Amino acid sequence: MARSTPRLSPRTVFSRANGDGVRAYFEDHGASRYSFYGYGKVACRDGIDVMLAECPDADNVVLPAYLPYGIVEPFREAGLEPRYYTCDRRLQPDLNRIEELLDSGTLAVMFVHYFGQPQAREDIGAIRELAAEYGAYTIDDNAHAALSTLDGQLLGTFGDIGITSLHKTLPIPNGAALFLDNDDLSGAALARSAVRDRYTKADYRYCGRAFGRSVSRQPVFKQALSTLRWVSARSRRTNGHVHQNDIEEDPREIYESTKIPMSRLSLHVLERTDPIDVIASRRANYRVWDRTIRDLDGIEPVFESLTPGACPQYYPAIVEAPDDLGTLSGTAKPWPPLPYEVRGDETFATENDLSTRLHTLPVHQGLGTDEMEVLVCLAND
Repeated sequence: MARSTPRLSPRTVFSRANGDGVRAYFEDHGASRYSFYGYGKVACRDGIDVMLAECPDADNVVLPAYLPYGIVEPFREAGLEPRYYTCDRRLQPDLNRIEELLDSGTLAVMFVHYFGQPQAREDIGAIRELAAEYGAYTIDDNAHAALSTLDGQLLGTFGDIGITSLHKTLPIPNGAALFLDNDDLSGAALARSAVRDRYTKADYRYCGRAFGRSVSRQPVFKQALSTLRWVSARSRRTNGHVHQNDIEEDPREIYESTKIPMSRLSLHVLERTDPIDVIASRRANYRVWDRTIRDLDGIEPVFESLTPGACPQYYPAIVEAPDDLGTLSGTAKPWPPLPYEVRGDETFATENDLSTRLHTLPVHQGLGTDEMEVLVCLAND
């Protein structure tokens, strides 16, 4: 079974910082005002407070229904009622439903770039116009892919505020950013933004776990590892497929656990990462899956193509029979566990269907050619 995220390598940790790291990439692609956090939910919470300072009487927020249940917690903590709009099977927003949900008490409308693929520019523009009609802000949620751009502009910077989760793209313990793209909000104090000023035991443990697996990357072990993965995947054919919704933690507890600063190790890695290499690797692996999945029966790609500028988080596909994934059952993961109010509600039939049928396949930069070949063989078996 392939990891869904890359492992940190000794080479990255012990290399010198360069001027072309992630922060330089952000600034070169339109992100001039941003702050770091441990996790995206906390960044979002600070952004909510910034907007509430300007609109203290707001009492609701308009969100896509196709979201993980935990993302709602910062809004609940701020006393805002979540209102959910629908999407289609290509994850495009229902603009008519957004307009129906808006009223004078709406603080903001959130739109999401799923799996690193940008929403259409015309849909972003339409959402901004609808929000403006009601005096509401927009939140650009780019949690899935910190390095994706649209027409050269960083995703996360198309709203009044925006968020991104760095740890979902890079091999770091944690890390997120809040973008303030509205001039009227840019001078606000951010109470929760913080980066640790020193390395901690948790950083050293993270490195230890990552480096301990480095031996498996050596050529002498690669063939043996590939064989073990093949055998392991075949043995899972007769096992039941466990949906991630079957085992859930309390969303409030998860949210509370994220209220920590960004790791010093995370900042260290950001300064030593070449974003262009990361993007190229992820796009290449995405295309490998795309060529493979389009030739398989019972599996349908979510997106027609890989958008220029996208740095994909995963390759998402809709599976006709999730319980019959066969050798892919250990690699393909269903997404997401929906908000509780959305589950089972016929209003959100598409979202409920996708939460069981949409599965993600790994494309991260830690997957080399040999590993991708093994995964493709499993898919074709």
